[in-house]
Amino acid sequence: MNRNIIIIVVCWVASIGLFLGLIYPKYQNWQTLLLGIKEKNAELQTKTEYFTQIKETTETLNTYEEALSKISSALPADSALPSLTNFLQTTASETGMSLDKVSIDSINQSNEQKRLNETKLTLEVSGSYDGFKSFLSGLEQSARMISLSDLSFETPKKTKDPFIFNLSIKTFSY
Repeated sequence: MNRNIIIIVVCWVASIGLFLGLIYPKYQNWQTLLLGIKEKNAELQTKTEYFTQIKETTETLNTYEEALSKISSALPADSALPSLTNFLQTTASETGMSLDKVSIDSINQSNEQKRLNETKLTLEVSGSYDGFKSFLSGLEQSARMISLSDLSFETPKKTKDPFIFNLSIKTFSY
């Protein structure tokens, strides 16, 4: 009987040793894999929600496409100086003014605090006072953001000569 108890105890210790040596590490690996699967599922769920939200936002923005295109033309991606100069020349000629001189004063690039680039221009236009009022109205009604920062003018020495207007304007871009 003593011998049977010793065999039972040895078998019991051997089975505990096998359990701790072979089965328990596999069990821990399995638990680690389950935890990893749960984390990946949570990550997948978060990304799915994120992309769903982006899709909904895109659909919402598509309903405002016309308004966004107006904003895009008001604040172009770059300063687009050739198109701006063409617009100024066209507006001046349509209002009976003559665009005599355009000079770029500065282009301030945006930094982390400022999100807009600012371009300062100096213009010299000549013509009648009524034409100048129409020219300013054309600038104001432009889709592009144009801000008048300084204005001066010279009266003609002869009554038939045109007025000379000097303007400083600012335009903005992304």
